[in-house]
Amino acid sequence: MKQKVDGYLLDTNNCIYYSNALKKPAERRSVEEKRVVQIINSIRSNTTLYMSEATLGELIFGAEKSQRKEYNLDRTNWNFQRSHSIACSRSRSLGYLGKNES
Repeated sequence: MKQKVDGYLLDTNNCIYYSNALKKPAERRSVEEKRVVQIINSIRSNTTLYMSEATLGELIFGAEKSQRKEYNLDRTNWNFQRSHSIACSRSRSLGYLGKNES
């Protein structure tokens, strides 16, 4: 029997926007970063955020290949230890945060 899980599944782009936004003053954030931060801040208190293992792998892979490897690996570990990683063999990823499931 499958267990119903409520929450939002973050895709790689939204994780990157959120991570990048955290290190900047609000006035220097891009439109996408501002949107993601606003939505995550509005749902975080009462809704669980999830990240697939594939997304986590993409973030780690990107950090490993970056010019600032140690810095980016540390950011990835710190920023996303609060979200739950889930195995997603057949999950429906939300195209963008805030989109309602039908």
